[in-house]
Amino acid sequence: MRLWIISYGTPSERYPQHGIFQFEQAKALSREITGQVYFLEVDLRSFRRIRKWGLRFHIVEGIQVCNVSIPCGPLPERMLNEIGAFALKWLYRKTLRMFGPPDIVHAHFTSQAYMAAKTMDATTPLVVTEHSSGIMKSPVGLETMRIARIAYRRANKLIAVSSQLGCRIKTLFGYDSSCIPNTFDNSLFKYSGGAKQRDPFRIVSVGNLNSGKRMDIAILAFESFHQAFPDSEMIICGDGPEREPLNNLIAERSLKNSVTLLGACPPKQVAKVLSESNLFVLASKSETFGVVFIEALASGLPLIGTRCGGPEDIINEGNGVLVDVDDFHALSEAMIHIASNPEHYKGAELSREAISKYSPHRVALRILKVYEELGVR
Repeated sequence: MRLWIISYGTPSERYPQHGIFQFEQAKALSREITGQVYFLEVDLRSFRRIRKWGLRFHIVEGIQVCNVSIPCGPLPERMLNEIGAFALKWLYRKTLRMFGPPDIVHAHFTSQAYMAAKTMDATTPLVVTEHSSGIMKSPVGLETMRIARIAYRRANKLIAVSSQLGCRIKTLFGYDSSCIPNTFDNSLFKYSGGAKQRDPFRIVSVGNLNSGKRMDIAILAFESFHQAFPDSEMIICGDGPEREPLNNLIAERSLKNSVTLLGACPPKQVAKVLSESNLFVLASKSETFGVVFIEALASGLPLIGTRCGGPEDIINEGNGVLVDVDDFHALSEAMIHIASNPEHYKGAELSREAISKYSPHRVALRILKVYEELGVR
């Protein structure tokens, strides 16, 4: 099998989260198939993002990466999508000459699916995995609607990373989809034993510091929790435009000695922080899945998340608590409940749950079943 995966990026030392969902899946699939995985990357980020421009072919962690990089930055969405389609056609022709035609193409996210739909031969099976938060918005943007219609119509199989995202696709576009979750790096995120009994009690959150992640709500909930557990602390991994307002909030609430913003953290540092914490919290306004939840679960942490699209598929009564979006009172009560009942959440069992549902092997087998339904083995 020659499998082509279409992505917007590849993780690197400088940008470790860029394209991480797609690349983890590519690595998982490469371990399960007889053949070759080719990772086609269309990088349209600003020139401020340091990398080589033009075409580049190189090996990353055993995967053949075929990259086209055109510095674009904040152009109108429609222009970016059309530039991306042109760039993928350029990359397609070069990759075709170098490695031969694909047996199947698998595109991730709406824009990349659109680019693939505009580029790939009609006889080549196309699988689309939808992750895009834009599909969950109300209303959905006109350009997102336009490119999604084209991409979904061309797709031979459609995958959604959560059941709510699949329902949204069915409601908006009338297409059925399979629900297959994202995976995680199980060599990095794993249960390390008794660290979950650490004192003081530590709550951790991981995410970009933007308004959608609602780190302010998590901090306000922690303030209330901290009154019940005065020795507790909160660690937040991530960076973004809300960092200064969050620092101001921490100062205003006299939490400087209890809440720490670590900034952007590479995966190894995130894994270390998780392994040294007691509880994972993310109060997002919207998530199509939430890979950080399964990374935390694999690390043996109970979870608190919001009913915002993706966490509902991950969090259950046995591994954590779901609360409504923006309800910091309920969020604080959930923190207190879990901290007061540690015996209900056994780290080894939580980690086994993550592995049984989201390990690279399990997820790859489910995706390969989709390929087999299209006659590709």
